[in-house]
Amino acid sequence: MDHAVKAMSARGWWARLVARRRFESAELEELYARYACKLQRASVSSALALWALLAAALAAADATRGWNTAPQVGILSAHAVLCGVLAWWCGRSGGVAPERRLPRACWLALAGGGAALAATLPCWGPGAPAEGATHVVWAVFAAYALLPVGAPVAAAFGILLPTAHTIAAALVAYRFPYHVWQQMVANVVVFVCVNVVGALMHSLMETAQRRAFLDTRNCIAARLDMEDENEKLERLLLSVLPQHVAMEMKNDIISPVEGQFHKIYIQKHEQVSILFADIVGFTVLASQCSAQELVRLLNELFGRFDQLANDNHCLRIKILGDCYYCVSGLPEPRSDHARCTVEMGLDMIDAIASVVEATDVQLNMRVGIHTGRVLCGVLGLRKWQYDVWSNDVTLANNMEAGGEPGRVHVTQATLECLGGAYEVEPGHGASRNAYLRDHSVQTYFIIPPPRRRKMCLSAGVGLGSGSRRKLSFKNVSNVVVQLLHSIKFNVDVPFSNMAASPQELKANAARKVLDLRRALHAEPGSAEALRLAALRGDDVSAAPAIPAPVPADPAAPAAAPQHHTFDAVMQHHALRTHPTNKVTEKFKRPLKKRHSSVYHQPTNRVNKYLAQAIDARSVHREKATHVHLLTLCFKDAEKEAQYRASTDGGWAGSLGAALGALAAAGALQAAILPRTTILLLLFVTAFAWSAAVLALTLAARLRLIPCDVSRPFALRNAITTFTIVLGYAVGQVNVVTCREIDVCRNLTENMTTMADIRAKSGDVAAALWSSGDHRACPVPLYIALGCCLSMLTVAVFLRLPILVKGILLAVMTAGYIAVMLAYHKDLFDCYDIMTGAGAGAVGSGSAACAWTLLLALGVLLHARQTEWTARLDFLWQAQARDEKRDMDALQASNRRILFNLLPAHVATHFLDNQFRTNMYKKLILF
Repeated sequence: MDHAVKAMSARGWWARLVARRRFESAELEELYARYACKLQRASVSSALALWALLAAALAAADATRGWNTAPQVGILSAHAVLCGVLAWWCGRSGGVAPERRLPRACWLALAGGGAALAATLPCWGPGAPAEGATHVVWAVFAAYALLPVGAPVAAAFGILLPTAHTIAAALVAYRFPYHVWQQMVANVVVFVCVNVVGALMHSLMETAQRRAFLDTRNCIAARLDMEDENEKLERLLLSVLPQHVAMEMKNDIISPVEGQFHKIYIQKHEQVSILFADIVGFTVLASQCSAQELVRLLNELFGRFDQLANDNHCLRIKILGDCYYCVSGLPEPRSDHARCTVEMGLDMIDAIASVVEATDVQLNMRVGIHTGRVLCGVLGLRKWQYDVWSNDVTLANNMEAGGEPGRVHVTQATLECLGGAYEVEPGHGASRNAYLRDHSVQTYFIIPPPRRRKMCLSAGVGLGSGSRRKLSFKNVSNVVVQLLHSIKFNVDVPFSNMAASPQELKANAARKVLDLRRALHAEPGSAEALRLAALRGDDVSAAPAIPAPVPADPAAPAAAPQHHTFDAVMQHHALRTHPTNKVTEKFKRPLKKRHSSVYHQPTNRVNKYLAQAIDARSVHREKATHVHLLTLCFKDAEKEAQYRASTDGGWAGSLGAALGALAAAGALQAAILPRTTILLLLFVTAFAWSAAVLALTLAARLRLIPCDVSRPFALRNAITTFTIVLGYAVGQVNVVTCREIDVCRNLTENMTTMADIRAKSGDVAAALWSSGDHRACPVPLYIALGCCLSMLTVAVFLRLPILVKGILLAVMTAGYIAVMLAYHKDLFDCYDIMTGAGAGAVGSGSAACAWTLLLALGVLLHARQTEWTARLDFLWQAQARDEKRDMDALQASNRRILFNLLPAHVATHFLDNQFRTNMYKKLILF
């Protein structure tokens, strides 16, 4: 299913963090990869550039160290070049698609990072376990937070690198045998904390991004489904009302105008032609057909007339029993309106003639036409019905009543508009109708053009030849319906043409012609007749028997095959026949499953729409259009308020991660840094605060308490900021208490050469470790690692605004750099002496400051990317919701109009999800 995300091996908490999350649909997973890579391309390029800068800084620092560092400098320099090239490759446009380019670049960067780690292992230097730990922390953080790799890959990288570093430190521990186990424990605490917090960040980011992506897709799917339903509704509405009236009503409903009176939808048209037509012989037909057969036949026949009206540019107004009337010249004026109505009348007579030719039923059409002016529209507030009114409409109605079967009866006004296009003869309508006689109306009959007379003549020859078998009246309903389908028409299943291709229409037309010919010539009860009846869905067992034709005289010469009227019409219109059984069967399925083509299947259709949206949207353009560059706040105040009002589903997890980082910071301080009373007080206070806030949040999520402190934007940010500040204070305040090391200064004040430093380094280290001062900081590199834990606390709160994060990171970085570079510079100089590095141009203090600054930039880059991604996801969701809301409003207006035109149960019959192919009919006794 598209709407499910599966996670592999997710039994324990760690397994759930590092499990590979994927959509069950491969197509949707590919779309998500494209979407994520498009969002992260710029941030990946920046992260790789930052990693290149870090590698270059480490190479420069190692080049000035006291021991032989040529291999290290070479490896780090190569890694810096690799990351720089990859950053350029990811940032350039064109070439390999981003969804394939970014994973390759990330794999290469991780491989290069693993190789660069070999250059920072303790085995290259004095053997202190702290050496290279900062680079491991950066690499693991980058794998989890900055590079778009899967959680299993990031977890494997985050475990292998610290493991390799720990093993290397243990193997060379003899080189620096001072408090080795304390350093190893501190390293493990930091490595575990970075992995757990990094995995949690990765999980929160991916879960939120996948959820937002899926919500956006669901909104698009709902919008497309509603668009289909609305199109169905609108087309049904347009089958009841003319388009111009329906559109005007919808606009007034969507944007109502206050007024004392309701708007009247009435228009005046000066030059239109009105056609009235009546079926002659309908009474006899009604007396010999069942109600169901009669209604079905009229539905097919009037549906055929509706198509003829559309072809002849006429607008059908109403059907009254067996009377059909339409108007040409509405809603747009036409200069040939009279000719259109005459052609419409002749086509109607031809259609009835085809029925007469194929059956023994005596039916005909009486058509009357008049040209004049009308008022048209709808009246009232309920149950609207489009109609036309004027004396000219009354006259046209009487023209039909005063006509003759099989003739088109026109007035003098209509004849003048025809401009001599047709031959006419006097109609003498006054002799047959009192209204025409009282108003002295001059009438005429249209003489059919030669092509129509030729078709009628061939039909007459065919009827008299005896070469065709007549069908009995009892079987007329099915055959007439089949005949009308074959002529040109298949009663429109609403919107069936949306799923049929021109090739299907052509093939179905040819097949329909063959089926009709077989049906008309098949013997009753034969296998062919039964097969065709089954295909039509008729009840074969209940079908009335068709009498066999009288055999022709064997002595009579074989008659040449005749082209009858319905054959000619079928051949003339075959290529324009509407879709038949195959398409109809599709539309018997529910609306969401009826389309047969791949594009119209709901899953593929939504995914293709989503793919087009992903390809068409420009992340940089949307950022410039919708948000401020510095703060990333929306320029639209309403959208910003909506974004701030949205809940942060990962806040409880972030609090848990912050609590874990706080515990790791306390363990690090207790293991290798000063153990003071102020450390204990700050740690207990921060831990109690974080635990209390987490407990309140979880209680609110479990509905144990009514208030949720995570919902208000300002309160949530205030609590988050205070939690981060407390965690920062635990590490920062304690390291300030580190005491200056007198023994180190006394022993090294007379050392001027590197040889003296290396000769006395062991004595300095032994004196320092034997001093027993609990405020001593023999390995000040852990001050920088403590800073790392404080910055991870900032990174783990994904919804904290970028401006607040920037201020916090700036304060932390400035505070730690001030401590390391100014206040405790002697500690780093002493450490360089103990390790035999000497006071190089770039000492360990300067390198730690540079690493701290680069880590702060990395956390800031991660914060900017996560907030922009969250805001872009929100923007896409908001736009999809807005479009869906607009479609809701449009659908509501359509439904309001439609339910004001049709009874509610009739409208529901055609609008429910079970697609209807049959007309609506119901027998009511009263």
